[in-house]
Amino acid sequence: MIAVISPNLRCSQVFRFIYHILGTGTWEQRKLLEIADRLSKSSNSENLAHVEYADIISGEGRLKSESLIQKRTDSRSGIQFVAQNVLYGKLRPYLNNWLFPNFPGIAVGDFWVFQTKKGIFAPFLYALIQSPKYQQVANISTGTKMPRSDWKKVSGIHFEVPIEFNEQRKIGHFFLRLDSLIAANEQVPKLVIKIVKNSLVNLLLFN
Repeated sequence: MIAVISPNLRCSQVFRFIYHILGTGTWEQRKLLEIADRLSKSSNSENLAHVEYADIISGEGRLKSESLIQKRTDSRSGIQFVAQNVLYGKLRPYLNNWLFPNFPGIAVGDFWVFQTKKGIFAPFLYALIQSPKYQQVANISTGTKMPRSDWKKVSGIHFEVPIEFNEQRKIGHFFLRLDSLIAANEQVPKLVIKIVKNSLVNLLLFN
């Protein structure tokens, strides 16, 4: 019997399982603030693409229309980002608005923009912020009508991180490829995706 699981399997246990498939090595616990910097440089440049909540497909980390974002003129202020920074929507964190852009731009609205510290692979960090462990703490929010994630709590989350950069790279690329596969096969029945993800979990739990 296949276990019923949430759509998001990016947790430390699954990382460790995938890691054992790809190689062996040493892991260590590190706080989020030890592996990433939170950027705060503001910009309102009309020459940069502006990304807001409404542009992102919730829970999928994809833009509804990148071409539209690149073409429109916008002079609003926001946090400036570059390619391979990680964007996370701190307002109403249960909306799961995250993005791993391949272009420079400006995050408009309540976003955190993360940049990896030395020795951390950016796609690995992107996977971490989608993990249930991160989401659980991020959703301990402040405010009722407009809940926001609490940076003091989120920055102190401990993650298991491979010491070797190459191991982070393998895991990060694995999940990027999985996301690309899902995005490129939107017409494939969701059951197929669930079977793949359930297989990973079942192998983790029963082997």
